[in-house]
Amino acid sequence: EFYTDDVGAYLSTSAPNRNDDQPLIADPQIEADDFLDNTDGWTMVRDTLIADSAYTYMTIGNFLDDLNTSVMSNPLHSGAVSTYGAYYFVDEISVQEVSTTEIPKHQISNFTAFPHLFTIQLTFNSSEVHQLRIMDVQGRVVDELQISQGSTQLDTSSWPSGIYFIQSLSNRELELIKVMKVRAD
Repeated sequence: EFYTDDVGAYLSTSAPNRNDDQPLIADPQIEADDFLDNTDGWTMVRDTLIADSAYTYMTIGNFLDDLNTSVMSNPLHSGAVSTYGAYYFVDEISVQEVSTTEIPKHQISNFTAFPHLFTIQLTFNSSEVHQLRIMDVQGRVVDELQISQGSTQLDTSSWPSGIYFIQSLSNRELELIKVMKVRAD
C-alpha cells in the first residue's frame, strides 16, 4: 500500500539478526536519495565506499523505525491481492574494486581538476558535460554536481582538510581523480 524512502544497503561480515518485528539495528552504508516509486522502469541506486572489513553479506531494506520513516501511497493499491505493499526487484548488484594508486593526479581524458593541492577553491575544466561525485577517504559523498563545457569553480571552504576522490562520469567513461585539501595558513 505504501512506498518508503530511506531504502539502503547494509554490508556486514555476519548475517544481521532480530528476534522480533522491529527494524534491524544497522547503519546502511548505501542509501537511496529519495522514494523508490518507479512503477514502470528501473531506478539505479549506486554509491562508492571504502570497505573497512571483508564484507560477506548485503542486506537491502529500510532500517528506520516507523516514526522516522516517510511513506507515500502506492497509486496502484486497490485492496485486491498483489496491489498492496511495495515490491522492489533487484536486477543487478555489482561490487567492484576501485584502485586509487594508479589514478593520474591531474588529467583525465577531456577533464581536469586543479590544483591537485588546494585550500578553498577547486577548478574543473571540461570539453563535455560531466556528472561529478566528490567523496572523502571514508567513501562519504561530500558533494555532487554537473559541470558543462568550460571552467567551473567549486567553493570548498566548508570541507575539512584531507584527501578527496572526484568520480567523473561522462557519456564515454567513468574515471576517478585524487586531490588534497590543505589548510590555508
